[in-house]
Amino acid sequence: MIIFKEKHKLPKFILIIYMIQYVVLTLYYLKMDVMPVYYHFPAIIIGVLLFICRCKLILNDNGILTNSFFYFFKRKYDLKNTDSCKFDSISALGDFGGWGIRYSKKYGWSYIFSSDDIVTFCFENKKKVTFSIQNIAKLKTALTNLDIYFE
Repeated sequence: MIIFKEKHKLPKFILIIYMIQYVVLTLYYLKMDVMPVYYHFPAIIIGVLLFICRCKLILNDNGILTNSFFYFFKRKYDLKNTDSCKFDSISALGDFGGWGIRYSKKYGWSYIFSSDDIVTFCFENKKKVTFSIQNIAKLKTALTNLDIYFE
């Protein structure tokens, strides 16, 4: 049974900045008359990928946290094997240099999206993983019900 579920996506301003950049560069190169049509295909594909980029976190009553990123990549984490769990507030740009999948020495591999609150799980094999969380109270309640200690 699912006891916690959240869906995340990239902040909207990233897509807006990308679209503005695409339009400005297209107008510039069309004015210079040096942009063939096939240069548009990678830019359109990247724009679509930014638009459909999603992350879903699901925690079930067995203590298994499932992270589904971009519809294709799924990882499962057994939270019963955690050494510690810590909640923090961050600045995505300041602490991680942006949004999406990021690596930080302090937080390990991180899935940073539109929220400024994160949870970091440290596992017994010294691996760290961090997720953006929108509803901290609901996750804390779910972790308490699973008898998982958090700071």
